[in-house]
Amino acid sequence: MRHYKKSTITVAGVITTKIEMWDEHNHAAVYNDNVLVFDGYRSEACKVFNSEVKKVCDAATACGLPYIVK
Repeated sequence: MRHYKKSTITVAGVITTKIEMWDEHNHAAVYNDNVLVFDGYRSEACKVFNSEVKKVCDAATACGLPYIVK
């Protein structure tokens, strides 16, 4: 069975970034704005997914911009 997970990060109300993860039978792929950033086991993909979301949030914070994660 295939599963899908997505987080949308909006920075300063203008810039929107989508982090997506597809997984099936312990294999997963993580995309950052439709660019493949990871392809491998699901357990590692979950870590990569969370780190991609954190990376965008940290960049916004470093620039002093507000962000919303949905």
